[in-house]
Amino acid sequence: MPSIPPIVNATLQAIAFSATSNFIAQALTAYQEHEPLTLDPRALTQFVLFSILSTPPNFLWQEWLEDTFPGHPAAPSPTLKDSQESGQIKRVFTTPSGEVIEKTVLSRPPTPSIAEEKKTLSVDQTRTKHPSSDRLNVRNIVCKFLLDQTVGAILNTIGFVAGMGALQGKNGQQIVQAIGEDTVPMMAAGFKLWPLVSIISFTLVPLRWRLAFGSLAGVGWGVFLSLAAKGH
Repeated sequence: MPSIPPIVNATLQAIAFSATSNFIAQALTAYQEHEPLTLDPRALTQFVLFSILSTPPNFLWQEWLEDTFPGHPAAPSPTLKDSQESGQIKRVFTTPSGEVIEKTVLSRPPTPSIAEEKKTLSVDQTRTKHPSSDRLNVRNIVCKFLLDQTVGAILNTIGFVAGMGALQGKNGQQIVQAIGEDTVPMMAAGFKLWPLVSIISFTLVPLRWRLAFGSLAGVGWGVFLSLAAKGH
């Protein structure tokens, strides 16, 4: 059975978390207004659709950050010793006439272990171009953090305001106005959560689980976005 591509898996996880966030937001709204909970399928669908559209670009963004600024430095590639690789020695012979002849002879036939080691090394180098060590690259983590909390945060916030506005049927002028009014307050609220999430993600969470971790940590943030999208 073929495995699910990481980008598809991340999108499915984001859909589940976004639906959960929107449901909680609707429940909170009903509680605050002292009304019985009546699920709004349109709002739920809009929020899920936005997750479907926004998760792949975010996955590629995180992948680019990790490829450009790897959190762990590349480990040196293993090499075979020349003496093990050749298995040859030189011998000097003196003929009866006094002539000195130097010959290269095989000291021993190549052992299967050496051939197998070469094969294994070739496979490993093909499988991973940059084997990583356990040591963190602090400079790269700082670069990723700053880019994610500036460029990434701005693009995600504007994308959310514009995307939800479009899904709600707003025209271009209304969307531009919403971007001008909501971007800064929403980013200010996000800075209370996402810097910490980002640091933990870049230092402790593998790339394939990074969006899932962010989605899980952002369930509460998703509740806030759902309420903001409804104007609460």
